[in-house]
Amino acid sequence: MSKKSKAKENKTDTVFVHAPQARPLTKGDLWILFSVILVAAGFFFWQMDDLQRAAMHPDQSLMLEMQSPGKGLETFLVSALATEQSREWELDGLIGKLVVGYEPKKGFSVSEASCPDQLCVRMGTINRAGQSIVCVPNEIVVHLLSAAQEGEGAVDVLLR
Repeated sequence: MSKKSKAKENKTDTVFVHAPQARPLTKGDLWILFSVILVAAGFFFWQMDDLQRAAMHPDQSLMLEMQSPGKGLETFLVSALATEQSREWELDGLIGKLVVGYEPKKGFSVSEASCPDQLCVRMGTINRAGQSIVCVPNEIVVHLLSAAQEGEGAVDVLLR
């Protein structure tokens, strides 16, 4: 036999395997689907309510906490700040100074720092409760929190 005839004899027909048919949804499946959609919608509307409340009263109930080795803990009510003008605070850290600035309608940010990596400067602006700026080499923490959430039930951590 020649090589061509052997190749023709070894060739087999391709068999297609069909995927099993999807089964129809049962009552239990529908209840689970409905529950997941209901929980997701509730969470969405709960978050939207918080955002609308924050938009109506942007700086009204925020408190600024600045903690540094040089001055300890300083707390300011944001609504008590002069919101028509910018303001700066200079904090003494372990390896140098840190300058925290406030811009009306924007929020708080670190404009200058003596740390080598400048991560605290690149953190950007904070303007909502739960947000923080931390300078680890200087051991300085700038934190915004809600004045209404100061007691029990307050948010411990906000990751972004």
